[in-house]
Amino acid sequence: MDRESLARMPLLLRRRLLLALAGTTLAGLAACGGGGEGPDVAAAAAAKPERARPLASHDPAATTYRVTQLPLPVESAFVFRNGLNEAGQVAGQQFTAEGGRGFFFDGAGIHYFTPSAPFASGAWRSSVRFVNGLDASGRVVGSYDYEQADTPPERAGVQGNEAFLWSREGGFVRVTPNLWAESRHLGSAGHVAGTVYRPDGRREGFLWSARDGLRTDFGAELRLEEAWVVNGAGLLGAHGSQRGLNGALLIDTISGRTTLVPGTGEYGRVADINEAGDAAGEVLTAGDRFHAFFANPSRGIAPIDLGPAVGAEHDAFAVDLNERGELLLSVNRRDRPPETRGAAYLWSQALGAIEMGTPPGAHASPSAINNHGLVVGSHDVWRGAEYAGSRAFAWTRESGMVDLASRVQNAPQGFRLHFATAVNDSGVILAGADSGLVLLTPVTAPPASQPPLVGAITGTETAPAGARATFAATFSDVDAAETHSATWNWGDGSAPQAGSVSGSGGAGRVEGAHVYRSAGVYTVSLRVTDSGGRSTEVSREIVIHDRGAGFVKGNGWLRSPAGADAQAPAAAGRAHFNFVARYKQAGKSRKEHSKAAFSFRTERLHFHGRALEVLEIDGPRARLEGVGSLNGERGHRFELTALDGATRPGDRLRVRIWRDERQGGRRLVYDSQPTGTPGAPLGGGNIVVRPR
Repeated sequence: MDRESLARMPLLLRRRLLLALAGTTLAGLAACGGGGEGPDVAAAAAAKPERARPLASHDPAATTYRVTQLPLPVESAFVFRNGLNEAGQVAGQQFTAEGGRGFFFDGAGIHYFTPSAPFASGAWRSSVRFVNGLDASGRVVGSYDYEQADTPPERAGVQGNEAFLWSREGGFVRVTPNLWAESRHLGSAGHVAGTVYRPDGRREGFLWSARDGLRTDFGAELRLEEAWVVNGAGLLGAHGSQRGLNGALLIDTISGRTTLVPGTGEYGRVADINEAGDAAGEVLTAGDRFHAFFANPSRGIAPIDLGPAVGAEHDAFAVDLNERGELLLSVNRRDRPPETRGAAYLWSQALGAIEMGTPPGAHASPSAINNHGLVVGSHDVWRGAEYAGSRAFAWTRESGMVDLASRVQNAPQGFRLHFATAVNDSGVILAGADSGLVLLTPVTAPPASQPPLVGAITGTETAPAGARATFAATFSDVDAAETHSATWNWGDGSAPQAGSVSGSGGAGRVEGAHVYRSAGVYTVSLRVTDSGGRSTEVSREIVIHDRGAGFVKGNGWLRSPAGADAQAPAAAGRAHFNFVARYKQAGKSRKEHSKAAFSFRTERLHFHGRALEVLEIDGPRARLEGVGSLNGERGHRFELTALDGATRPGDRLRVRIWRDERQGGRRLVYDSQPTGTPGAPLGGGNIVVRPR
């Protein structure tokens, strides 16, 4: 039975079926002396272990990938590992100078969505802040905020942040009307798990469905602070307490049966639950160590032993869990230098722990695993002790780690893949290239034709109004006999312009130039079309500034190191940022500036700047201060220091976030450079600072 058929079953019938299948799995595991495979493969694995190996089409070392380019710059677009479904659809959010918007790729094109404000009277503006999940039917879950357009954003009582469910057919559904809330996960049966933030500072985990509405009460003995994930049978993963004992919780929302994974109480997370009821996550233990766990309500909690090679000083985080019970782990080895501190592991009860390995001196960050054991992620590139970006990889037990860019069909000159975020069971991978987000699809047979593959737009990054800005991009085409045309769209309301195309034999270059008359942040788009009518579009931003008026702008990502997140100090990974601010006019004081935008996101944290209080520009350096919300909670402050190093390797950024305490003072909750160095180099994107 496939997942879609399972998801359409009534909840009680589906739960009974899964319990029956789980019983079959346990019997098969007992016969072979192992554990961890899901119900669809366990019996076969017991009789023939080779069945558990990846399909040939999922071996990245033997696979060639064709590229589908999405017109979404990696500097501003963000997709979680569950933002790609089996149909090849993609959902995420894009940060812009005006706010955030959701996007949905249906296989043919991009559809953007921003909810209407929930009030009929008054002038309101709304912005998508999170897109946290996509199911098999194309439904999207996320969070959005809204504020009165004519009221200063720092005023209390005029803003809201709600969870939503969206689809092209049904539009927006308000999951938590009039409640500050954040969604975390969309289950296969349409349940939404998330967290409500109460006015008195309390947090409550919630579960929502179209039939039953919003639920925050799970029994007198349970207190849920956050709900993280839910599977199709209604098994909910949360952080909270049972009878006063803190930790991660697995709650059967039908029977009420609860499994507690104990921790210190300050942190506990359930990262994933599969349809067989296997769950994985991590808790904070004594000694401020993060310990990953694997649990099943029917079988209890299984210890995870990574072996002596990992060292005693380490933290382990659950990343993803497939239906075979194979757990993807991100490990932080505290006793290693920063460039080799992070490691990727695969673990299951049957296999034990397997370190994936990386190029010498690299830090590995796994992102997702599919049901055939194909893992995708990224590893860091270092120049001595300096972080110099990342490269996307794919891994299986048979092939080891493979550089995904080396497997791309007919890549144009300089084509690079910096990270891989998600992978489905067909082997389709969502990754980030210089030119934007891309889908990598295994080539099973030579296609009749393909659209051209276009590289990143290069050229002018910032210019004063009235100056000439120049741009260029390379492209390649597997159909060497094709001819090509190109069109530039400058994003300022002017008419599209034909590009100057050169090249032949399946490779070429496009050039163009434009004069922007007004200051602002504009999106430059290029569409390359072959003589068969197939086309590809890429885009990037350019900042145009007033002569004599200072401004600062940046978007991209950097590596968020261990120690940056005060609540989860071992967490490390990619952090996306987007900000823009400028003085109203030359000669004004540091507090007389125009409205600014600032968004900052890691895997665990999302900060939205709501009001800028200070803008200081001194040569190539800038400092911004203001107030905003963290994971939907107001009462936070930020400081951003940026350095324009003229080129990306020289650009640096430091982000610090504090929480205003009720008793006075403030508490540091995030610092992107906890060692006190003057800002981290970027992994992608750029920073532009122009003094007055």
